[in-house]
Amino acid sequence: MILLLCEDDYEPLIGQTFESQEEAYAYCNNYAKCHGYVTRKDRSDTKHGKIVVDLSKSQRNKESSRCECKAHMRITSKKCFDIFPEEWHVTKFVKEHNHELLSFEEMRFLPANRTISQEEEKIILLYKEVGLSVRQII
Repeated sequence: MILLLCEDDYEPLIGQTFESQEEAYAYCNNYAKCHGYVTRKDRSDTKHGKIVVDLSKSQRNKESSRCECKAHMRITSKKCFDIFPEEWHVTKFVKEHNHELLSFEEMRFLPANRTISQEEEKIILLYKEVGLSVRQII
């Protein structure tokens, strides 16, 4: 699990490793959230063990959110020895964006970040069962 660390010096480094593709994607999402944008998986080629995560584009396929931004991170799987599991390495990172970035406080309004935890969902459903209105639950 990646903790939300929003520090300017906490940037991806070429050669940085992750134990799984999911861990790498979670890191990318955390970094993006701290810097004012959301991520989208661009391509996944499991035959060659490569995944490209495009850090500039939202997860929804909306025409208005596409701005041809070149910011991205490329993560490639490598297996050094047979006795060690594969690792995922950052092989490319382009930080420059061609669009305005959001503040950390504004990030919660993006569709990709509008989620509730399972615990919150259970509480909401309990409130609904006892007859509270949506306004009261909020």
